[in-house]
Amino acid sequence: MGYVVKLYQDAAARRRDQFFELMAFIDSRDRPIATKIAAVYRLRDFPKDKDFIVRFCESQRENIQGDAARFLRDEMDATAQFFLKK
Repeated sequence: MGYVVKLYQDAAARRRDQFFELMAFIDSRDRPIATKIAAVYRLRDFPKDKDFIVRFCESQRENIQGDAARFLRDEMDATAQFFLKK
């Protein structure tokens, strides 16, 4: 039983780390826009964090700068809508 609990805890820790890695990708100035778009899309894999993700996508979209900013904004809007529909 203890082994199963440990496996569950390890899986939860890996999942939490994945979430924060995605957030770091999105926040990084050194990452290509395509990587950020993909990272925002992958946020949909974290339904337990949907309230935060929706707030994040709605509040950060205006901070996006650069040539392809509209693509990242579009993905943030789509991700927020994904969670709002549920």
